[in-house]
Amino acid sequence: MDPQFYAFLSSLWGVFNSNFWAALAGAFAGAVAASRFAARQEVRDDLERKINEINAAISIAYSACEAYITHKEGLIDRLANAYRSEMAAYSEAKQAQQSEGRDISLSLMESTVLVVQCSALQELVFRIPSSAVIIRLVSILAHRNSVLNSCMAQRNELIRTMNLMDQSDRLALYFGLARKDGFIDKTYPYLIDAVSELSSDCIFFSWLICELLSAEGHKMRDDKKWLPSVVPVGFQEPVAAGLIPNPRDYTGWHNLAPRWKELAIPLYDKYSVPVSGN
Repeated sequence: MDPQFYAFLSSLWGVFNSNFWAALAGAFAGAVAASRFAARQEVRDDLERKINEINAAISIAYSACEAYITHKEGLIDRLANAYRSEMAAYSEAKQAQQSEGRDISLSLMESTVLVVQCSALQELVFRIPSSAVIIRLVSILAHRNSVLNSCMAQRNELIRTMNLMDQSDRLALYFGLARKDGFIDKTYPYLIDAVSELSSDCIFFSWLICELLSAEGHKMRDDKKWLPSVVPVGFQEPVAAGLIPNPRDYTGWHNLAPRWKELAIPLYDKYSVPVSGN
């Protein structure tokens, strides 16, 4: 064998058996391992972000439901009940030919517009991302909330208008009766019915969104206990008190999508199970 060629092979063999190649192989293996670890960490970070955003969305939906319930109990139900009482009293007075002398108290009848962070809830739901059902429900809640606030604002304007009217026109506008010129404006009685129905819609949909988000969070965390816990939600008291409409006989918007009713019934029924005292 040619001595020079032999020397070349010997040098080449020495290079292949040097620490350089061992270090290079080790570096490559380390890079692969680091890449896999980074990918796993990225997945973990993404799941943790989603759980945190689900928890934030649950908190907003829960707070919204509480706010709607308080608003309905403390204001809207009282307005509706007072209106029915006034209507009954007016009918009695009319039969007794006393309607012209009957006055209507307008004190403390104006109301503040309810502020609920529907836009923040929509943003979170789109970022999670959530199921199509939740996205649709949040959009409907935002719409019903907007219409509710619009009706409340319109009602306040009518109250201010009534304060500037004489007794006859005030009665006509308040009860939706014919005025002296024969014109009938039923806006006010319509608004009373509308705000009552809309507030029930907002309670129902914010509750259902909260329950579905909670279920989604628990499903995501099912086999990943290292993730943050899902924010606990409980509607035992408002369900027992009848403050959250029963999906079986609720006449709200779920009639347009029977699947919502199917989703809501088991979530509602779980609060009907007696709680053990043990």
